[in-house]
Amino acid sequence: MRNIIVLLVIFAMSLSCREDELAVDECQAKRDSLLCTDVLRAVSVVVVDQDDQPVALDRYVVTDNDDYYEEVQTNEYARASGTYSIITDTESYLIKAGGSRISFTGFVGSKAVVKETFFVGYDCCHVHLLSGSDTIRVE
Repeated sequence: MRNIIVLLVIFAMSLSCREDELAVDECQAKRDSLLCTDVLRAVSVVVVDQDDQPVALDRYVVTDNDDYYEEVQTNEYARASGTYSIITDTESYLIKAGGSRISFTGFVGSKAVVKETFFVGYDCCHVHLLSGSDTIRVE
């Protein structure tokens, strides 16, 4: 009888460990079987005017629907090319694998000249654009 109780206790403990394993983040659980590159990826947007010329933003703000807020002062390359990073692999912890809504607002001086919303995801290796255009045309 005592042996049966010991076996039942061991069985119950093994079930509780299994539940803990199932609660592990989905990407972390897949990490051992994934082959991810070490290349840092980013979701970027190109802002152009009506003549397809790059728009030189002074700064831009990236936000989500929760509490993420990042204000970025643009550099010379971004202003010359009109290319602005929305989110990178280093920020993937901020978004859900299935997708998160990210808002991008670009400023020239104190005036907002562009505001777009994107849906970005994370495939357990890299961030990627799920919906929204990678080129924005402003007037």
